[in-house]
Amino acid sequence: MHDLWQRGHPADRGAMRQSLPLASDVHAALAWGEGVCSTPKPDVHKTIMYITDLTHFLDEKGAIQPQRGPAKAMADFHAAAVAHVTDGGRTGMPAPTCFKCKKAPVAPELAADGAIYWGCPRCKAEGRISNWENTLWDLRQGTEQRS
Repeated sequence: MHDLWQRGHPADRGAMRQSLPLASDVHAALAWGEGVCSTPKPDVHKTIMYITDLTHFLDEKGAIQPQRGPAKAMADFHAAAVAHVTDGGRTGMPAPTCFKCKKAPVAPELAADGAIYWGCPRCKAEGRISNWENTLWDLRQGTEQRS
């Protein structure tokens, strides 16, 4: 699939058809899973990274829009991560529990680029939250940062 990026825009259907994997490639990949391939399976560490724009979860008033289900859980988690980071330890707010495995607290951190990064030590999910500034969960001191 990496050839697709070199050929131009993915909307070009011709490029998309040309970049589909060959049947032999699919069979070779399946053979690894069945243990019949003599070539060792590559050591691939599967990590899921969630790239999130917090405003995508918000309604026009700035509140969380999803009312139930997985989208609500994910939105609540991201809001809690923003609140935890921007609180700065003033209230002793606990770190949010990973929305994916629901087992371990994550340690969100504010990065130099202004995004909030988080990672789950248990399930290895990780993420980057952008556009969190001036939301209801931005608890930085001072109101001058709010619009």
